Amino acid sequence: MASVVPIQGTPAMKLRAKKSYLCVADLHLGYEMGLRDSGFNIPDQTDTILEAITSIDEGDNLLLLGDIKHSIPPEGGMESYRVSRFLRLLGERFSSVTIVAGNHDGMIERSLPDSVSIIGSSGARISDVGFAHGHSWPSEEVMRARTLVWGHLHPCIRIVDRMGAATSIKCWLKGGVHHEAVSKRFKKLGVEESVVMPSFNHLLVGSPVNEGKDSDLSPLTRSGFILLAEQRAFTLDGIDLGLVSMLSKKPGKAR
Repeated sequence: MASVVPIQGTPAMKLRAKKSYLCVADLHLGYEMGLRDSGFNIPDQTDTILEAITSIDEGDNLLLLGDIKHSIPPEGGMESYRVSRFLRLLGERFSSVTIVAGNHDGMIERSLPDSVSIIGSSGARISDVGFAHGHSWPSEEVMRARTLVWGHLHPCIRIVDRMGAATSIKCWLKGGVHHEAVSKRFKKLGVEESVVMPSFNHLLVGSPVNEGKDSDLSPLTRSGFILLAEQRAFTLDGIDLGLVSMLSKKPGKAR
């Protein structure tokens, strides 16, 4: 039986099966380029993200759960070169690099070095763990796994203090599922637990799941198979914040 364990202090997960894997999601390479239209002059973060991944001393193989790049559609030759170089250098660190395609990964195939493979958005299953990006339905095979690991939501918790000051904290989401919501779509379901990964891009804090705005971003949540309010939120350091439904965005009264 495989085991999945978040790596404390970082938005990454290790998977131990017949092989060992490092898993990250939602890199969004080039995100900072889009911020320039809003007046933010942030240097290219590709090498920073590369260093953050390769410095994690876990896993011989790397699994990337989608949205490797940020722009839709591709911006051109420079972006393709940046992504290709990034993936080639990852291939030098890991025995294998596998991408599960995300909704931002259109035409990424033209940037793939020989050392990197890509599978469709329907995901992949390793032992009793299924992996998907989350913007589309996982395959029947993936949904037969006991644990479903996915990204796409960029989950965070927004905290508002008594003075009205707000901050957002990246988080993991973990919780149960509702088989009856998708019983007509899947003949056989094995998923008992959902794990949503935070974005690995340090500039993308995420979308506040305790504000109730993200339930329609994935068919997994739109269908009612996974109810965000019933998931438990954990910080990157492993602190259990509690059920999303209990994490009110409303500030308390100042004394």
